[in-house]
Amino acid sequence: MREKIALVDQDAAPIGGEAAPQSAFTAGRAGDAGCARCVAELTAAGEEFDRAFAERDYDRFISFFINENATGLGADGTVGMNRDAWGRILREYFDEPTWTLAVTPIKSVVQNCVSGQILEVVRFDSAAATITFVHVTCWLRDHDRWRVVLQTEAGPLQDTEALLAQVAAHKEAQQQAAQPVPVPAGAAH
Repeated sequence: MREKIALVDQDAAPIGGEAAPQSAFTAGRAGDAGCARCVAELTAAGEEFDRAFAERDYDRFISFFINENATGLGADGTVGMNRDAWGRILREYFDEPTWTLAVTPIKSVVQNCVSGQILEVVRFDSAAATITFVHVTCWLRDHDRWRVVLQTEAGPLQDTEALLAQVAAHKEAQQQAAQPVPVPAGAAH
């Protein structure tokens, strides 16, 4: 089943010399998506995963990872190459009693009731800062239980204007680098 989605960057670079599309479609055929029951089960597992973190229940939280090879990628570039390393990185959050977490689900997608992804926006409030980021978890069904294989974050999305300014500066630098350097008259070729 194909689903039409809007592109975030309307000024996306041309593809193959043609203007970038203003919309895109997810790939797939009818029947590729998971059934309503599988989507509901994945969504419930994702909610429980988030609740375990918000309630600082480390053992319940870490139990969602499929095995020791599960990976975590933090918004700050931190990489936990396996479940135990990612757990050690996140453990410090469980010991801090003052933060709060708000999760806004965006989308749950299931492929053939075997694998799935959950996309959500997370707001993490602490005394030091408020951080909002996109959170994605990739899941596999493991003996009728949904388990996390990859947890990743993109952000923080604290200052959209600053982010857009960085994107614009990067585009301008690329355009300037692509311009030919003028050769002064009379210079040898």
